[in-house]
Amino acid sequence: MKSDTNSELHPAIDVQVEKLPTTSEVTSKTATLATVTPQKTGMQAAIEHYGTLVQFVKTVLQKEVDWGYIKGCEKPMLFKPGAEKIAKLFGLKHRIELISKIEDYTGQSVGLDFPLFSFHYKCQLINQAGEVEAEGEGICSSAEWKYRKQGANGIFNSINTICKLAQKRAMIGAILIGCGASEFFSCDLEDLANPTEEKPKQSDRKDELIQQVYAIKEQLNWSKTVAIAFAQKTVGKRSTSEMSIAQLETLIGAMLQELSKIESQKTS
Repeated sequence: MKSDTNSELHPAIDVQVEKLPTTSEVTSKTATLATVTPQKTGMQAAIEHYGTLVQFVKTVLQKEVDWGYIKGCEKPMLFKPGAEKIAKLFGLKHRIELISKIEDYTGQSVGLDFPLFSFHYKCQLINQAGEVEAEGEGICSSAEWKYRKQGANGIFNSINTICKLAQKRAMIGAILIGCGASEFFSCDLEDLANPTEEKPKQSDRKDELIQQVYAIKEQLNWSKTVAIAFAQKTVGKRSTSEMSIAQLETLIGAMLQELSKIESQKTS
């Protein structure tokens, strides 16, 4: 009969088992811990969000730094510093994406007599869970008066500014939507308008349109006779000096269509 050698090979191990605390002992030790708040309903969350935003706007955001008024606009405008603070308040990060851009150093591809740089961006607000809370889009181009009036050299020096402003507009638009701040603020327009800056006079606008007409005429390689006949047929006027701004804009649109036809014929 074989003897059992397990006891020799595997000696007994003395295991110390810790005594489990009783329910009363657990309660007394954890009485000072915070309790878990029940999940809020949609209405409760909205009320709390709104109250937080109202208090934040009143006590933290500063006039002329985070927001301000623009001449001709009743609602205050949200500036970039204020938008960033609101996003941080609700734990949101932003992600910028380029949608499209135009970089034409002469502007001739679209019938302009000044360089055209246009940037279109999209901004997504990301919450702490990595989810997209809201989106906003922004566009800025050298065709805006504040850049166009500077001429070609001024536009070339403003390319980076134009790009950054498109990004900023997209970000602020997303924050206004995602954080529910549209009730308090409008879009960031402090760089679109200046209270002390006069708008271009009507005569300046007409002169600009007339220059565009002549520039497109050269691209079409039209003679003076052909151009006059086309203008007479399109707007009923022979001379650009006799045309109103609306008629000049109509004429330019028609001329650009003719130019587009010629360009498409060349590529076909």
